[in-house]
Amino acid sequence: AEQLYTELIEEYRTPIAAKSQGSRQFLARVYNYRGCVRVEMDKLSEAVNDFSTALNLTPDDDTIWKNRAFAFQNIGDKILFEGGEPHEIVPDSVATAARQLYGTALNDIEHAIVLNPNSAENFVSRGDTLVFLGKAKQALGNYRRAYRMSPGPYTAMKLALCQVQTGDVNAAFASMEAMYDREPYIPELNMIMSALNWRIGNIQESKELFEYAVSMEPDLIEEDYLCFSLRWPPVMLFMVNNVREALENQDNTTGNMGTIGKLQGMEL
Repeated sequence: AEQLYTELIEEYRTPIAAKSQGSRQFLARVYNYRGCVRVEMDKLSEAVNDFSTALNLTPDDDTIWKNRAFAFQNIGDKILFEGGEPHEIVPDSVATAARQLYGTALNDIEHAIVLNPNSAENFVSRGDTLVFLGKAKQALGNYRRAYRMSPGPYTAMKLALCQVQTGDVNAAFASMEAMYDREPYIPELNMIMSALNWRIGNIQESKELFEYAVSMEPDLIEEDYLCFSLRWPPVMLFMVNNVREALENQDNTTGNMGTIGKLQGMEL
């Protein structure tokens, strides 16, 4: 796919095309598509360049702003979480570099929201970035707004995760328990309910929910997946790790707190 988009760019990137609004919009879409492919290929700097070129061509597309923000987030993730051994909190210089990239991502998401204030996903993205900047209380309002705009399991879980992060575990448990009664087959929801039940002392139920969640989605056992792919905040990661350690008898190969420690190092 990358080669196909590159060939299209070479074919249509001409002085004549630059003067045509339709051609500029087409080229912007192609650059955006190639940027998305390059994110998947972990070519993050090249992806940022593609998104930037697309924005120069069509600066009013909120999707491209959000895509570039996601690329910046990924670069920040790599700097932060590849900066040392899994159990180590990264040096201040590394945390600062990552924080700057998350801040750049936040600026891009702000642009996306200005252009499209009716997108729940834009508010979720801003909430996720604020959490990684250690600003969970600010993130909470974004998740609430996203849920009001698009009520459903995804936005409800995002809101509950942030409520846990800010200490309102009771509210999170009440909303997730009600949702679980309606939607008992969502893997991520089962994992959240596992952690919350562990927190209130329902140990056996917690273990059963954990095992059921992993049976549906094996990646849920991986801390990196929860943090990077799902962008769960550190308190929930800690709670999930409690259940994992109990089930794995504190297996040292999977029971470390590396991701959590590094996220805590980002707190402002």
